[in-house]
Amino acid sequence: MTIQFKKILSVSLLLLISLGAFSQEKLSKKERKKQLNEAQASRLFIDGQRYLMQEDFDRAYFYFQKARELSPDQPAINFKIAEILLRANQVDKALEFGMKAVELDPDNKYYNLVMAEVYSKQNQPKKAAAILEKLMANTEENQNYILDLASLYLAGNEFDKALEALTAAEEYYGMAPQITLQKQKIFLRKNDLNSAIKEGEKLIDSQPGNSLYVINLVEILFNNGKTDEAIQHVEKSLAAYPNQPDLQMAAYALYKDKGDIDKAEELIKSAFANPDLEGQVKAQAFAGILQE
Repeated sequence: MTIQFKKILSVSLLLLISLGAFSQEKLSKKERKKQLNEAQASRLFIDGQRYLMQEDFDRAYFYFQKARELSPDQPAINFKIAEILLRANQVDKALEFGMKAVELDPDNKYYNLVMAEVYSKQNQPKKAAAILEKLMANTEENQNYILDLASLYLAGNEFDKALEALTAAEEYYGMAPQITLQKQKIFLRKNDLNSAIKEGEKLIDSQPGNSLYVINLVEILFNNGKTDEAIQHVEKSLAAYPNQPDLQMAAYALYKDKGDIDKAEELIKSAFANPDLEGQVKAQAFAGILQE
């Protein structure tokens, strides 16, 4: 290797080293700027969160927006903006930020939940339900959203799915009157009278002595031409718990409908003599008798 060639090679190597150092310096400046923006965005985010906790939503929104200008790809910032917009009922705007948050962090439960709320408020229950289905499929910890899922199915007129979800809710929470009553309503809407009656009987058995659930079933039976069955349920409950004047009034109406006036009069006299019968109910019944 000649001396001249060595000199050229040395100069070339020095040039490459200096260019590399220059590129590294440029990259470091970019990185430093990015880090500075992220630090400033973090401080702004903390301020926004503080005002959000104080329910000063205008100021919170201002700080979150400033934070987003510096760091637009932070999912938590987009999520908080979506939350505030939802509170302000600016649902379409909330959609944009909610979608961005989920795009940046698809597995975050809370980002997905805010999107489910957006879709629900946009009257898109099937889209909202799909999000909850996915969350519940991911982990057992999310099974507590089963009632929300049932409500979304109902809103989307998906009655079979709603029944499945409510049955799953009973398994998760145990039997609850509001769940049973909702199932009963769905069966009636599907013209499945037998299933609706079974739900009513299940509710009565779970809450013995609760006349409201007996009356609920009696109304269903009576409205569907099953007066004799309705009387059986009333008589059974009165035999076990005699002090139920509202059930005596229900029995009075049933026997009167059947034309058994003597039995009807006996029942209404017993009901009127009971101090537990509400005065308004007595007045309405008495007005009806006077008209007759």
